[in-house]
Amino acid sequence: MLTKLLQHVGAFVIVMLAFALLSLPAIGFTYLLAWLLSIVFDINFDSAITHGVLLVLSAIWTLATINSKEGSEELSKMLTLKR
Repeated sequence: MLTKLLQHVGAFVIVMLAFALLSLPAIGFTYLLAWLLSIVFDINFDSAITHGVLLVLSAIWTLATINSKEGSEELSKMLTLKR
């Protein structure tokens, strides 16, 4: 019972780490966009809520990109091993 739970937790952690790696470009671009917007608007980067919102927006952007036709094709190219 405990080993099954540990397997599920381990699989969840691996999937979340893979998703985080796929989200890195979106996270970088979202932070860049927020930094540029902070010139005009007052964005408090000291707040954990700000970082949480930016990370959620990045995750949504990543999911939307993966679910597009171009994103699916690019992801399948990345995941297939060409010899």
